[in-house]
Amino acid sequence: MAKLKMKSVRIIALRQDRKRLLEHLQNSALVQIKKNENSEKGFSKIDMNSQMQVFERNVTLTQQALNVLDELAPQKKGMLSSLAGRKIIDPDEIGVIAADAGRVINVCNRITELNKIRADNAAEQIRIRTALAQLEPWQNLDIPLNTEGTKTTAVFIGTLPKGYTDVTLSEELAKQNTELIFNFEIQFSSKDMTCVVLFAPLAQKQQAEEALRNIGFAKPMTQTSHTPKVKAERLREKSVLLTKQSKAAEDEIISYADMREKICNT
Repeated sequence: MAKLKMKSVRIIALRQDRKRLLEHLQNSALVQIKKNENSEKGFSKIDMNSQMQVFERNVTLTQQALNVLDELAPQKKGMLSSLAGRKIIDPDEIGVIAADAGRVINVCNRITELNKIRADNAAEQIRIRTALAQLEPWQNLDIPLNTEGTKTTAVFIGTLPKGYTDVTLSEELAKQNTELIFNFEIQFSSKDMTCVVLFAPLAQKQQAEEALRNIGFAKPMTQTSHTPKVKAERLREKSVLLTKQSKAAEDEIISYADMREKICNT
């Protein structure tokens, strides 16, 4: 069989037809596309970097959307589905897929936005549960946790890192400062922690603060201008609202399950 020298061909077409023309030539398997590094006079190369970046972002976006769908609306697959290769797309379908790509990408964006709402709400629910646990020992306190005092009295609200009774705490404070005048209410006490509200004359605020600091006093992590009971009620109401928001987001994501194949093909 005779060997023939390969011939080259130059095709000039409209830029808007570039993609469709390249796909046709590649599918025909008759032409080898060769990249020309040098631009001839009168011609310029198209900068594809920005288009490649958009393409890569869209690939990442569609994969993220598919992962979310697989989590909330898993696809029913047969026993041998894992052995099946990737679906071969008919060349005639490519134009249809490309025409619908914008809508599909918008759906993927929406799915990831909804999933972020779910993630943010889940993190906020953990913060709410933590705050409720911190407020639990203070439920009988009828003043806000951020109360610092009145015109004549300094108020200290916080925790001590060990268990105290009225007697043992009085003795400990007296040891720290024999001249300190104080009164206190223990809100909660266990082996490892005591929640206390201490009152002292405003003139002795610094001495009281020093005495408390010496025995490990710390202010509550959850500071609020409301009473602990009111704050806890508001946190529970917020938790219910977040649960409803997350459920609505999940339902909307599941409604896009029928778009899975189009997302895979885009």
